[in-house]
Amino acid sequence: MAKAETVIAVAKSFVGTREDPPGSNRQPFGADIDANYKGWYNGNKNGYDWCTQYHDDMFLRAYGEAEARRLLCRPNKSYNLGAVVKYAWNYYAQENRTGNKPRVGCSIFFKNDRGLSHIGIVQMYDDKYVYTYEGNSGTNHEYVTNDRYLLTDSRIAGYGYPAYNEEDTPYIVGGLYKKVCRDFLNIREKPSMSGKLCGRLDGSPVVRCCGVSIDEKENIWLDIGNLWICAKFGKEIYVK
Repeated sequence: MAKAETVIAVAKSFVGTREDPPGSNRQPFGADIDANYKGWYNGNKNGYDWCTQYHDDMFLRAYGEAEARRLLCRPNKSYNLGAVVKYAWNYYAQENRTGNKPRVGCSIFFKNDRGLSHIGIVQMYDDKYVYTYEGNSGTNHEYVTNDRYLLTDSRIAGYGYPAYNEEDTPYIVGGLYKKVCRDFLNIREKPSMSGKLCGRLDGSPVVRCCGVSIDEKENIWLDIGNLWICAKFGKEIYVK
């Protein structure tokens, strides 16, 4: 079963990628779909606005076409209508997989005065911000960027939830979880094994999740109040 960590790692690897040439809307994500996933859209889309192309291609690269379709709730030949943000939302909505709370690895949708306008992938979130990877963003809308928004930002229209194995990403902000590993857990300054040590958790304490992050090794980290503990390391569950 697909894990959210996988698409996060792929999306991160393309941060900084720019249109080539600048201003052309031509980029490797639409090119990949046009060349390798015929029928994903209603014709070639490279050269058009490309936030959806980036979003979709991250799932295709991470999981392959069949699994990407399942995760994104896309039936076969689903994009006969084209690479438009509202269609991505509608496929989620048809399966009752939309909402107003972020989850790691989910789709984030933005709106303007004309309706749904932009899509990205949620990297992490805390009790104040949601952090994203987005294509067709940044200076002159020419880059893949990592950004953050207040959870209350009026531009956020909602979230679409891919059909991951829900047990792989069970942590939600505000939830209470218990340390279940026998050994102590290191408390770190940032969500990484390289983060500065700030203490440790002994026994079997209950902690409140204030945020969720995934590191470059696909380990899941919980913010327990501006400090971090590793909740899942590889296949080992430390907190649940």
